[in-house]
Amino acid sequence: MYPNRHPGGQHFESLTMLFKLAANFTALISTWKRLITTFP
Repeated sequence: MYPNRHPGGQHFESLTMLFKLAANFTALISTWKRLITTFP
């Protein structure tokens, strides 16, 4: 996909993507819990 990039940068990019995914997942769960507590 990116032939002129070294593996280190690619690994860092995947780590950043994973971190963003985890953050989105955490936010989604917190919103879900808030909805559950709002509508019992």
